[in-house]
Amino acid sequence: MITLEKLETLRQRTNAGFAEAKAALEAANGDLAEAQTILEREGKTDAGGFDSSSEKTSPGAKQQKEERSQEGPEDPHGKGSRENFHGEKPPRGQRRNAAGPLDGGFPFFLRRILRIVLHLLWVGNRNRFEIWKNGSLLLSLPATVCVLLAVPFFGAAVPCLILGLFGGCSYRFYGPDFGQVP
Repeated sequence: MITLEKLETLRQRTNAGFAEAKAALEAANGDLAEAQTILEREGKTDAGGFDSSSEKTSPGAKQQKEERSQEGPEDPHGKGSRENFHGEKPPRGQRRNAAGPLDGGFPFFLRRILRIVLHLLWVGNRNRFEIWKNGSLLLSLPATVCVLLAVPFFGAAVPCLILGLFGGCSYRFYGPDFGQVP
C-alpha cells in the first residue's frame, strides 16, 4: 500500500520528483528499499541517498531545496526542535547560532538587543555624574539620567555646563566603571 508518508520519505531519501517516487513505489508494491533501488537504477537519485551537505545533488534536487527554503521555516517536530525545516540536524558540538547574530531568527535578535540595553542601563545606573562647588557636592545623577536628559536638551545642557565652569563648579563621572582600562 502506498501512503503519503512513504512517498515523502522516499522523496527525502532520493531527491526524486513526486511522480517518479510514486511510480517507483507502485512498481515496488509499496516497499521503500526496493523503490529506492529502482530510482537509483534509473539514475533519478543520488547514489548515497539524501545528504544536504553534499555537493553532488542533481539540478532538480537543488531546485526542490530552493523551493522548500522559500516557503519559510517551519518546526515540523514541535516547538524547540533542533532540526531545521529540511529535517537536518546541526553537527554535534556546533552551537545553533554560532555563525552569526541573526541565525536564531528575529526572537534571538530581540533577546540579544534587550540584553545589551539592560547591560547599558545597569552600568549607567551604577555610575554617576557629579557637580561639585567649593568642595561640596551640589548634584549627583546616575549616568543614564544624564544621557537621557542631554540628548533632547543638548542645546541647553552645553551652555549650562560652560557657565558652571565659569561659576567655579567642577564635574566628574564617578563609579566602579570609571578609571578602568578595558
